[in-house]
Amino acid sequence: MSMDIEGAIKLAVADGKVVMGERSVERCLQKKKAKAVVYASNAPAAAHYSRLRSVRTYRYSGGSVELGAACGKPFSVSVVAITDDSSAQLLGE
Repeated sequence: MSMDIEGAIKLAVADGKVVMGERSVERCLQKKKAKAVVYASNAPAAAHYSRLRSVRTYRYSGGSVELGAACGKPFSVSVVAITDDSSAQLLGE
């Protein structure tokens, strides 16, 4: 079952199965723990990291402020790595 990106992010955040921020996501990718990466429309570098690691990548239609809000945070978030297979599968293809 496919769901919208925002809904999948909210579920993953509620489960604690996310890593936020470029440096943290990069470390998560290096450790091969990321199952999917969602990056804000104004953060193209994040997509580059995830492609290098062969991880599913999704572009969030909003900017980093909107992605932060989708994560329930009062600050901007440029990239989010989802570390749980079931949460990543909610994003669909």
